[in-house]
This record gives sequence, C-alpha cells and structure tokens, in this order.
Amino acid sequence: ESDNLQNQLVSNFEQLHRIRREDPANTQKERLLNALDQACNKFEEISANIAEGVNFYARMSEVMDQYKSKVEDFVYARNVQKEDLLGAIQREAAHIETGQ
Repeated sequence: ESDNLQNQLVSNFEQLHRIRREDPANTQKERLLNALDQACNKFEEISANIAEGVNFYARMSEVMDQYKSKVEDFVYARNVQKEDLLGAIQREAAHIETGQ
C-alpha cells in the first residue's frame, strides 16, 4: 500500500508539473521573466559602459588640461622670444641707419 501511495504521489506530481509547464499563462510568464532578465542584464552592461566612458573622458580631460597648460607656456615663451628678436633687429637696423 505504501508503494502504491508513493507511486500515486509521483504520478500526481508529474501530472501537475506537466500541466503547469504546458499552461499558456505560465509559458507567457516565463517569457516575460526571461525578457525582464535580459533587459536587466543589458541595463547593467550599459551602465557599466557609461561609467567606463565617464572615467575615460575625465582622465582625458585632465591630460588635455595639462597639455593645454604646456602649449600655453610654449606659446608665451615663443612670443617673448619673438619680441626679443624683433627688438634686437630694430636696434640693429637703427644702428645701421645711424651709421654707427
């Protein structure tokens, strides 16, 4: 009798499992849950990519600020050099004009 009851329980469980698996509402729920899971995974992937992009551009901005400062210093030095050379040329030209 115990074996018969056990077999009956197993049979009932298998039948219930088959009915639940074949139920269109459960199938639709499963598809919706899978779609939500995939959407969550994509969201997390996109969020991680955005964070990586923000970090990259923040570091790039720092590097560009450093280069900008170096370029500004270089331009300033070349302008000072230009003024010095123009002054020397003008003094030399004035010296030649006066015949000295």
